[in-house]
Amino acid sequence: MVPILQMRYSTMTISHHSNSSTDYVQGNRHSPETQETSERSPFAFKAKSCYLFIMDVGTLTKVKIDRLAHLGSGVGRVDNRVIFIPFTAPGDTVIARITQKKKRFLHGEIQEIVSQSPHRNPSPCDVFGICGGCHWQHLVYPTQLELKTKTFRDLLCRIGKIESIEQLPIIPSPREYSYRCRVQLHAEYRGREYALGFFRETSHKIIQFQYCHISDPLINSVLQGLRPILNLWVPKPTIQRIDLNVSVDDEKVIAILHVSPHFIREGRAIFRNPQSIHQQLMGVVLVGQGRGRRPVEIGETAAKYSWNSPRGITIRYRVGPLSFSQDHSVFPMSIPNKINVSFTSYWN
Repeated sequence: MVPILQMRYSTMTISHHSNSSTDYVQGNRHSPETQETSERSPFAFKAKSCYLFIMDVGTLTKVKIDRLAHLGSGVGRVDNRVIFIPFTAPGDTVIARITQKKKRFLHGEIQEIVSQSPHRNPSPCDVFGICGGCHWQHLVYPTQLELKTKTFRDLLCRIGKIESIEQLPIIPSPREYSYRCRVQLHAEYRGREYALGFFRETSHKIIQFQYCHISDPLINSVLQGLRPILNLWVPKPTIQRIDLNVSVDDEKVIAILHVSPHFIREGRAIFRNPQSIHQQLMGVVLVGQGRGRRPVEIGETAAKYSWNSPRGITIRYRVGPLSFSQDHSVFPMSIPNKINVSFTSYWN
């Protein structure tokens, strides 16, 4: 009979010794006679000096990250299966906890970083890794660009079935942070104040923040002016969501508030002069929940952008408050020129 060694998964780790063909399982050892059987406890089977280890949710394991997947998760191998671990970098060695077990792959989360990759970058954000808004702040910017280029090329080949086209080089941003011109914030009534922030990853729990480092500084400034106004309506849970959109040409912000229908009349009075709330707030839109309700626009609510064409003509355009756009705060003037020049040289 093959002896079976049971262990408590909550205190167990795995270490691999490169000079031996044996994987050693470390943890609190209990004899088969005294250990209570648990369906979630991992097992190690010893046969001919070799351990066959069965992974389960909650297991801790040591993983070397080899590469990055499309969405930024690190990819390694354990138990002859691929494991995806968010917020890791190629070259990291981590202790990970198994969070999800599939037939052909595993998902995990970092418990400890054993050795750091040179591709790793300290994030300035206090809620990075908890907030669902960002996935790559732990990577140095050149690695982010490399990952985006590879992802785009793979999508062309795998989904578009395009393999022969020459891919144009990626255009790096002159700003690694403070570039995003539009954000969507969710609001929640919590007793004495509104919680305002982004959703947690794979959840509807709101993660609050003091400063969003990827957003344009104008957004952060206007948001600080809006917070005290929002708390005036604490007894009335009226606001579900707030969109903040930067008008690059005006260097000002438009706020779109998704509110309960009963708040529309009160909101008109409060926001009748948006610049009295913040000098960079040039317009407010009140969008009542429900069908057939027309939004109420106060002040100037269209975002303005412009760029210079190769012929020297300045082209200006406007984007309405309820139309989705995600422009770069410093790129509208330069990107179209680079795209036009690149495609002209390509086709000629």
